[in-house]
Amino acid sequence: MSTQENPMVPRFAGTPSKMLLRCEECFFSRPADAGEEARQSVSIHADGRVFVSRFFFDDADMLRQSQKRSVAKIDAKTAQWLLERTVQCYRDREEETIVCDAGSWELTITNTDGESFCYSGALIEDATEDESLSDLIRDNLDNQELWLFDGNPDRLDSIVVRYHRITKIKPGVIPPDVTWEYATWDYTEQLSIDRKTETLEHIMCVGSGCVITNQYYVEEGVSGFLNAISVSALSCIKGNPPDVIVNPMETRDYEIEIHTKLGNHRVVTGTFDRDGLPGDWADFINDIYEFISFYGVGELFDTRLYNKPRRRQSDLIFCNVQFEEYGKTYCYLTDNDELCEGDRVVVPAGTDNHEAIARIESIEYHSVENAPYPLEKVKKIIREYVADDDDADDEESSCEIPGDAVVMTCEPLPGISIEEYRDMLGDDYTESALAAALAGAWNKAGWIMHECEDDDSSPEMKARFEAWWALQEELVKKVAELLQCEFRPPYIELVTPFMERNGYRDGHGWWMKKTEQ
Repeated sequence: MSTQENPMVPRFAGTPSKMLLRCEECFFSRPADAGEEARQSVSIHADGRVFVSRFFFDDADMLRQSQKRSVAKIDAKTAQWLLERTVQCYRDREEETIVCDAGSWELTITNTDGESFCYSGALIEDATEDESLSDLIRDNLDNQELWLFDGNPDRLDSIVVRYHRITKIKPGVIPPDVTWEYATWDYTEQLSIDRKTETLEHIMCVGSGCVITNQYYVEEGVSGFLNAISVSALSCIKGNPPDVIVNPMETRDYEIEIHTKLGNHRVVTGTFDRDGLPGDWADFINDIYEFISFYGVGELFDTRLYNKPRRRQSDLIFCNVQFEEYGKTYCYLTDNDELCEGDRVVVPAGTDNHEAIARIESIEYHSVENAPYPLEKVKKIIREYVADDDDADDEESSCEIPGDAVVMTCEPLPGISIEEYRDMLGDDYTESALAAALAGAWNKAGWIMHECEDDDSSPEMKARFEAWWALQEELVKKVAELLQCEFRPPYIELVTPFMERNGYRDGHGWWMKKTEQ
């Protein structure tokens, strides 16, 4: 596509009384078909009169054209509003772009003094418009066939996805006097996105007596979502090879039905698997998930709200924060009663009080007399953390690590099985040996837990974590018995005095010998 700029754009003055828009299709790179539309003209007057002329090629030689004319009447206030919106759109434009291989339009706006102002441009969508002027005119004239300024590109008006699973279940015991061999579970889902009603609806039919429906009405939100999807989306399917293995006990099929503004209708069907679905299905359904997840499940289910007590005037606000998940909690004061569990805050950390980002794990209210710590030793939250739009996606990586935190660079206890490690401690052990065993099991379980967070984590890895976590709990229980205290979480608070008196320090989730750097 080649373009050139037309710098001579006049500035409109006065009150508009009428407008005439002429549009012409471009046949620079191809011949026209017989009956294909060549030109349009639309005239709107302030008193509500509307004139539309459309020109069609009588033959493929483009030598003769036939004309269709129509006259309509709209409300005068609506007509004046459309004229003013058009003036608003083009009055302050300093230049127009001419696209050599696209159609073009010419606009003449006449004011009440009889002065005319002319503008021109290409029949292409204007990405700078927040609200399409062409769509506004088409909607108010109730004519969706007009080219106007954008060439009337097609758009998605509705998408309906139907999912169907049939599972045959063979019961362990078949009742006597029955003719069936299998019980059949017939499960369906339907996802509907509709521009006209501005709704997104998801229906799950778990069975004949269980139907779950979620409907989202988001004015301009659903239409904006559809605008971002190409009219050719969900159409390209790779397909499965002919020798693919089929499960005789279960089938999963889908149907996608798409309607567009210009009347195009498309139905896509297949099996619900990677190669049976359209290639862009994953992107499409992830966008849907993000759309509905934004609205959550409502405040009725928000533990941060229904678990939050009201504060007395004499109470102070204490926030227990963590610098990393499953790490030690630290208590800070705040005056901000709007903070909730899960919020991120900026706090002074370390001996130098450098700013660090932490997450609030819990909030408590106490009077001065009942403060959980001496007030002179409790630091104060600096402010709530708000990520900039540019780095919101990097919020997790932007958290500062406290100066005394340990970064574990390799797996603890490499090559040692859990059975071997349990045997090393034995039944007759000293307090220092128990502390060393707990430090190793704690660090090993923490390392495997982080690996289990990866998407490709295997069941074997999760089984390893559960085994080491169970051993860690066994050792924490031994510490509780030794200290003659109750065995209950959070374990970090229970074992910290024991570990510190045996020469270990908490490196924010990792137990390290105080002599180790």
